[in-house]
Amino acid sequence: MAFEILVPFLFVLAVVYGALEVGSVFKNKGVKMIISVAVAYFAATNEQVTGFLSQILPYTIILFIVIFII
Repeated sequence: MAFEILVPFLFVLAVVYGALEVGSVFKNKGVKMIISVAVAYFAATNEQVTGFLSQILPYTIILFIVIFII
């Protein structure tokens, strides 16, 4: 049960924080983290989002491994 919530939470947290970091929308890292945690929390509690992420995460992990190797 915790695995089904924790993995999507961490994935969404990393993606949203990375997007805010690259986009340079906010200068304060604390604001970026608060926004990322809030979006990740709502995404992890939504059943449709967790179902979708459980389907695409294996392919995403393979893609990230290939990108990091190159």
